[in-house]
Amino acid sequence: MNNYIAEHTDELEVQNAVYPESDTYELYIEQTTTNVVAMEPDIIVYRMPALADKVRDIGLSETNDYLSSILTTLMDSLPDTEIILVEPEPVLSEMENLNSRSLDYRSYMNEMKEVANDMEIQVISTHEQFINIAEEEGFELAELYKEDETSLNENGLIILQQAIERGLTTKTEE
Repeated sequence: MNNYIAEHTDELEVQNAVYPESDTYELYIEQTTTNVVAMEPDIIVYRMPALADKVRDIGLSETNDYLSSILTTLMDSLPDTEIILVEPEPVLSEMENLNSRSLDYRSYMNEMKEVANDMEIQVISTHEQFINIAEEEGFELAELYKEDETSLNENGLIILQQAIERGLTTKTEE
C-alpha cells in the first residue's frame, strides 16, 4: 500500500505505526491510539487484525467493543482525519481453521466490517479483491501460496498488489 501511495501522490508523507500480529484487545489495552494521535495524521489506514483476534480466541462482541473503542478514540481525538480500514489478504491455511468458538478469521473480519459500517468508515476490500482477481486470472487459491499455505508466493504477491490497487482505486472513485 505504501508503494501505491508513493507512486500516486506527490506531497504525502507516510508514517508507520505498525503493531504486527496485535489483536484488537492488545491494541486497546496498550492504548496504541496515543501514538497515532500524537502523529496528527490526515489519513489513517488501519489494517483489520482479524487473524490475530481469531488466534486470541476472543468473542465477536469483544472484537466489536475493542475496535469500536479504538476507532471512537481516533475519531474523537482527530475529527478531521479520515480513517480507512483495510481487509487482510486471504490466509489459505486459516480459511477453514476454526477456533474454540467455531469462528475463522473471516468471521472477525466481517464483524470489523460491521463496526466500520456502523461508524460510516470506509473499508478497502483487499480480501474480496484478491479472491476475485485470482479467479479472473484462472488461479486456484492454493497456487498463490508457499507450501505453508500462509505465506504468499511470487504470484500471490502480484495478485495482492493488484488487489490493493483495485481496492484503493474503487474507494477513491467513490
